[in-house]
Amino acid sequence: MTCLRALSVLFLTSACLRADLVLVQDVDAMGQKLTMTLKTKGTLIRMDLNPQMSVIVDSTNGEVKTLMHDQKMVMTMNIDAMKGMMPSSLTASGTSKAAPVIKPLGKMEKINGYDTEEYLFTQGDVSSHLWIAKDHPQFAAFVQAMDVMRKGPIGQISPQLQMDMTQLPGLPMKSVLEMNGKAAGTSVVKSVEEKELDPAEFIAPADYKPLSMPTIPAPSPEQ
Repeated sequence: MTCLRALSVLFLTSACLRADLVLVQDVDAMGQKLTMTLKTKGTLIRMDLNPQMSVIVDSTNGEVKTLMHDQKMVMTMNIDAMKGMMPSSLTASGTSKAAPVIKPLGKMEKINGYDTEEYLFTQGDVSSHLWIAKDHPQFAAFVQAMDVMRKGPIGQISPQLQMDMTQLPGLPMKSVLEMNGKAAGTSVVKSVEEKELDPAEFIAPADYKPLSMPTIPAPSPEQ
């Protein structure tokens, strides 16, 4: 479940949406590079991880479906099962109670056509360098989409990594997450679009066969 593990690290900013949203970004998480397309419709989320895999999340009931397109199979999981597959360091309960600190660093950079300013975002033990486009027209829709991520199953997998980004002055076009003083993940936004999405995109195709969820062996009793 490497992709899900990467997602839990990268998606730190995550309320129903007034508009559907499509966000395309290049991601480098834990050494895994991919292009990810995030689609949101109300409390539904779809993440396309290159052509081979998609993840559909229903934030209302906590159900997560992983679609394996080459095999035409779908695996359905719940939050508890997903937590069992993640490192304990990412599943510690409770979000940081520390207030976020947002510090401008005074460095400017143009990213995919937008003028951005670098900020250091710190909350508790987590920090990120964010290159923010203050005039991005999809900023409000982005904040709502990230709130859905934060409050849904993906956010519950790694609550201690969830950061409230509603106070940001604009949309982060580039994000570099730091953990223990080292870069843990980078994402660069390629495009953000508000558009009406077909509800069928958030349903597993009828011809996909169910795949049993892997079992997690119980710990051996102490001798």
